[in-house]
Amino acid sequence: MASLPLILLLAGVFSLIVTPVTMAYSRFQERQSDRFGLEITRDNRAAATAFVKLQTENLGNPRPGWLYKLWRSSHPPIGERIDFCNSYRPWETGEALTYERELKRPLAPAGQ
Repeated sequence: MASLPLILLLAGVFSLIVTPVTMAYSRFQERQSDRFGLEITRDNRAAATAFVKLQTENLGNPRPGWLYKLWRSSHPPIGERIDFCNSYRPWETGEALTYERELKRPLAPAGQ
């Protein structure tokens, strides 16, 4: 029972170290899902407009500081997501798509 404060302290330090890593991985996954959505639809305007509407409804800070983003943001900030939607267009320059292999998968025959 006397070691409980030490255990709580170690758990707090561990959480302080691990949280930015898990949040960064979560933001990476969300960025990849945004990329996949843009590659499959190629409708950058619709995606950016959806994020603008989300920002309008949530009234959050679209560009929080790096410290907040590091420890609290599990998704990329809305401002960064809108910028990404406005700039990501590899199909216009002939670049390879990240998810091209998944998008060109042949359909299974009917009944299978």
